[in-house]
Amino acid sequence: MDWTYPTTQADRRAQGIAVIADRLVAEIGDPRLSGTRFTYDASEMLRATREIEDTQLAGGRLWVGFQNASKIEYEAERYARITAAGSRVVAFGTGSPSLPDDVRLDWIGLEPTTDRLENQWFLVTTEPEPIAFVSWEVSEPDRFGQGGIGDADKRFVGFVTDDRRVVGELISYLDGVARQVAPR
Repeated sequence: MDWTYPTTQADRRAQGIAVIADRLVAEIGDPRLSGTRFTYDASEMLRATREIEDTQLAGGRLWVGFQNASKIEYEAERYARITAAGSRVVAFGTGSPSLPDDVRLDWIGLEPTTDRLENQWFLVTTEPEPIAFVSWEVSEPDRFGQGGIGDADKRFVGFVTDDRRVVGELISYLDGVARQVAPR
């Protein structure tokens, strides 16, 4: 599936999530995206992130997008607990993070872009139950990946889903990206 966010006029950019939804419906061949809710609320997105991370304290496998190395460095303590619990983490972002030895993850270093899924904020897991949170930052391109979600000029669109088909599509795509880029 093409997870690339459509480039549209800046004031209409948040509507690109409908294009992603249409592609997803076409890919899975079913107009019902059961267990999927779309959101523009960054606070709701952060809650979904924390809930998914908490599930990984029982072990599992987690694919997570940080946009850039500084974001994982900021979350190092949380990810040290997750990896110590036995979860295998595959993390995506630009740059090369400087992490303590107790944060054991596969870092997939990416070229900068504002529209590809792997450069966005996301968490995907199948354990203990399939769930995914995916968000595209639709702020002005010069603000992409800069600052925190509470910054006044930051805007995100995304969805949370427990639809196994959607989770499977995401994992298939992210595994493909990880195979193309050697983990660091």
